[in-house]
Amino acid sequence: MDLFGLVAFGYMWCRMAEAAQRGVTGVDQGKFDFYRAKLTTARFFVQRLLPQTVTHLERIKSGPKSLMELAAEAF
Repeated sequence: MDLFGLVAFGYMWCRMAEAAQRGVTGVDQGKFDFYRAKLTTARFFVQRLLPQTVTHLERIKSGPKSLMELAAEAF
């Protein structure tokens, strides 16, 4: 679920950044600031949060073996 959420948010941020990039050109100053903020936030997401997908994917690929080795009494 975490991996899917990050990928879905990443997709949406890419779409928003694409729209904001188009919006930056030829708009009044108030909207320009809004679009620049969108681009800055999208950059933050891609640089700081999206890389977590690598860790989540590796956890999924590692499988349940280490967890399943624990005896029921360990819980």
